Amino acid sequence: MLCFRVGSLGAVVFGPPSQSAFRTTGHAGNSGIKWYTPRISPPESRAAVAAEKLRAGKDYDRVPDHPPRGVDIEQELRKYILRQFLVFVREASKLGKRGIWHVDRVENFALEFLHRATIDAVYDKGRGCGKSWISHWNGSLTSVISRQFEGSSEWQQYQDMLLQVAEGQEAGAANADAKALAEPERRRSYRAEVRQWMARENVKTVAEAAKRLGISESTLKSIMSARGARRYSAETLNRILGIVGVTHP
Repeated sequence: MLCFRVGSLGAVVFGPPSQSAFRTTGHAGNSGIKWYTPRISPPESRAAVAAEKLRAGKDYDRVPDHPPRGVDIEQELRKYILRQFLVFVREASKLGKRGIWHVDRVENFALEFLHRATIDAVYDKGRGCGKSWISHWNGSLTSVISRQFEGSSEWQQYQDMLLQVAEGQEAGAANADAKALAEPERRRSYRAEVRQWMARENVKTVAEAAKRLGISESTLKSIMSARGARRYSAETLNRILGIVGVTHP
């Protein structure tokens, strides 16, 4: 089975399911929601993820420690994880469709959320289950749980949402480049707008701003300058202007 996974440089690559796609950095405690939801800017998105975690947790907590025949406690734990994962993906996909997050970023954060949510669930709600899901050697999720996640209907929904973002951005890039060719005299230099955004976000340097915006420092300097060759595409410019709040470039 082929699936999306994140390469060493954060790029989307295609290949067989890989344990490296689920790598994390050790036990996160209760950080599954607290650590990730602040990365989704709209408050309603953070609230949606937090609410689903609470709802899923209440449903999981109703399962007795010694469930009746036909009820698998590990399956219920996976449902608890995947329910909140899907809501995170849905909210992250909204940012992707608006051009605020590139599809690479949507995927990267979604997989990282899944990593942390799984560790959080095993240690805080596992009741002794799921211990084989986390490698004691490097903190990654093992092939056992990776295959179970990838074989679930929730994983298929995740891939469908990711594909929608990728296709939308692909079409948007083509349209933006065509528009740029038709408008060769488009305004240059958005230094004032970028500086205003930096002040609002308490960003001190251009290097830090570039990192927050998901572009290179040289690209951001080009956007802020009226001189020299453009080092960005029309799609990139539109995305950055949307983030910094320029509605009519």
